Amino acid sequence: MASMDSIVVKLEGRAAVKPGESFLWTGHVERGTTIAELFTRIAKDERLFSEHIFNKDNDRLSPYHLLFINKQIIRPDKFKTFPLTEPVEMKIIPFVSGG
Repeated sequence: MASMDSIVVKLEGRAAVKPGESFLWTGHVERGTTIAELFTRIAKDERLFSEHIFNKDNDRLSPYHLLFINKQIIRPDKFKTFPLTEPVEMKIIPFVSGG
């Protein structure tokens, strides 16, 4: 059971190198947990996430991926300082570019 000082986080992700696979995670985290802390925790248990979406050695998403929290883009340089203070829906999607 979640404590009164925890929040629900829903995370959906897709890896650029695995276009047919999705990653889904829902859990409770302590209020104030940073994005980097959350992603490092998830990467310990989830292979697709750690191998193709998030590099826990440098606290960054794999190249060509964007993080959205409640439909706003969050830059990787904010991962260590962005606290999760309320329930959130997160999406990690690969982006494409070209001409």
